Amino acid sequence: MSASTSSLGELCLKIGSGATPRGGNEVYLTSAEVVLIRSQNIYNNRFHREGLVYLTPHHAEELANVEVAEDDVLLNITGDSVARCCQVPPDLLPARVNQHVAIIRPKPDLLDPRFLCYWLVCPAMQVYMLQLAGAGATRNALTKGMIEAFRVPSLPVAEQRAIAQVLGSLDAKIDLNRRMNETLEVMARAVFRSWFVDFDPVRAKVDGRQPDGMDAATASLFPDKFEDSPLGPVPRGWRVAPIGTVVEAVGGGTPSTDEMTFWDGQIPFATPKDMAGLRSPLLLGTERSITERGLARISSGLLPAGTVLLSSRAPIGYLAIAEIPVAVNQGFIAMRCTGPLPNYYVLLWTRENMPEIMAKANGTTFLEISKTNFRPINALVPDERVLAKFVAHVGPLYQKMSANLRESATLATTRDALLPKLLSGEACIESSIEEPTPRLQVMSRPERLKLDEIGYWSEIKLDIIREYAKPYSTILSAQRKPPLYHVYIDAFAGAGVHLSKGSGEEIPGSPQIAVNTDPPFREYHFIDLNGLKVENLRTMFAGRPNVCIYEGDCNEVMLDQVLPRVRYEDYRRGLCLLDPYGLHLNWEVICRAGQMKTLDIFLNFPIADMNRNVFWRNPEGVDESDIQRMNAFWGDDSWRRAAYKVQQTLFGPVDEKTDNDTIAEAFRERLRTVAGFSNVPEPMPMRNTKGAIVYYLFFASAKPVAQHIVSHIFNKYRNRGAE
Repeated sequence: MSASTSSLGELCLKIGSGATPRGGNEVYLTSAEVVLIRSQNIYNNRFHREGLVYLTPHHAEELANVEVAEDDVLLNITGDSVARCCQVPPDLLPARVNQHVAIIRPKPDLLDPRFLCYWLVCPAMQVYMLQLAGAGATRNALTKGMIEAFRVPSLPVAEQRAIAQVLGSLDAKIDLNRRMNETLEVMARAVFRSWFVDFDPVRAKVDGRQPDGMDAATASLFPDKFEDSPLGPVPRGWRVAPIGTVVEAVGGGTPSTDEMTFWDGQIPFATPKDMAGLRSPLLLGTERSITERGLARISSGLLPAGTVLLSSRAPIGYLAIAEIPVAVNQGFIAMRCTGPLPNYYVLLWTRENMPEIMAKANGTTFLEISKTNFRPINALVPDERVLAKFVAHVGPLYQKMSANLRESATLATTRDALLPKLLSGEACIESSIEEPTPRLQVMSRPERLKLDEIGYWSEIKLDIIREYAKPYSTILSAQRKPPLYHVYIDAFAGAGVHLSKGSGEEIPGSPQIAVNTDPPFREYHFIDLNGLKVENLRTMFAGRPNVCIYEGDCNEVMLDQVLPRVRYEDYRRGLCLLDPYGLHLNWEVICRAGQMKTLDIFLNFPIADMNRNVFWRNPEGVDESDIQRMNAFWGDDSWRRAAYKVQQTLFGPVDEKTDNDTIAEAFRERLRTVAGFSNVPEPMPMRNTKGAIVYYLFFASAKPVAQHIVSHIFNKYRNRGAE
């Protein structure tokens, strides 16, 4: 490749900073059409939505000259976050930026925006920009002139895009690992809350019920009565004790920084700063290290791997399990879990009780929770058999989190080393990496097959499936007593691949997502009515004996062939996607799935088809065939009571159509009370380009933990913009 460079100013249509509206913080809104992006939202190749503010139309118009366009690169130019860089997610537009952020708009025929972003965040450019920004007399700052003078490698745009695609595949895997870890953590917290805060298994037994989603052996470990305690009613036989009597709570210290022989040794030395950037509650490494001489200056010594670390000041509340032996400074309460409470329990107990911990903090300069105030806080100590089962349940989740973090660190190192090698020609794109998330390639495709085009919200739906499928399979794969055989079902599988309306690129469908999930499902069932799509699926998954593909009406195939293979008494469980384009799914399938108590389902509730063909303002004009389709989907004609309400007028009573949310809520209640899914969170509305709801994505399960997890995933995406 060529070593020649061009100035960034020559390659761009615009380089310039934003502005703050008159009135500053006082005029910011919590929601509106136009977003104001600030430096706190910009991270290297990541955009943080936390802390987003919005502008009134008037103030947005005032800042029209700093409007963000799709594909713009945003660069922080002042303060401690200087040099951080990313692109804005398209769903946040329209947007403006404040004066701490620069907009860089490349000329599309000369400079690819993704390539530029990777160039700016590569280690060499980050060091250069930080040195440049720190050369000023006051605060760190990059000026417009500095940015325009940046030298960028001169490459054909096609090569730039190819490089960005290679690096992007690594980042996509890193981001997937991050999102998976978020879901895994939510799952662990949901189990903790269900067992040890809400006492769901005990309450079920008090009511004479079998605990939802729990095998009989585990349920037998929980008592069937409560008793009084200092914490209020707790399960009978469990005890309450000060946390300082059931864990060893110690502090730390800092060796003198003037003594060079104390530092830069082989012993990891943690400060709260090491915890600040953690995206998962596991500490794998530290910024600084000390020697054996330095360690001798710390009274708590070397803490073993598995110690729970709580930052005790500036700020209080960073929380993680040390995955490595570590020494800590004075900003921690470190909990050695050598007593009855395992570290996973202690970690989640600490998070759950953070309000009480904060309430016991004091200090004049900054709040601090001392060991003296921390140790007397009462903790629930469950039966040791229940704790052992809890560790068996959540341990694999944290182990998977740790594996994901280590993999992401390796991928990030590979990514950072790869860009200069690609630019120098030392590595070529064809052989630079193995795709980090292996995707099954279609060797040949039926000539007459037309792939379905999907928009932004359909891609979000696939992301949701991906985020739930991996932790679901992780938990089921780890179950040993009894071992469970878990399957994946897609009743409207399509061709297994789609086309993105936005980019025109091929997008893996649910079948590919499922088959590429790690750990794998034991068996896969894909159904479609379209012969060409079925042929494509058979080609795609040729040679996989555990992939079953069916051509036919999913209502018949599900009832006759698939559902009988997922019986509770056979220790089988399944994750099922019911994603019809319209009213092509029968209630009998949904109801059977709920009654079996073995399936978690994602369900497309096609409200647009219902509104277009059934829910007319004058219901008398609806075609009889559409009414029959609606009856089949709903299970009977009780949908009329949900879709219409009687209004009294001067001319007598008339049926008036209700809104979409009312109809969806009625169906949600039907899933619970008729189909027997005891846990159905609020559905996720999916919209078109005009913001109208096209369908609702429902989730239904027999397990409370599953509802907690999916509610968390739904809430991450619920307020995103339209396609």
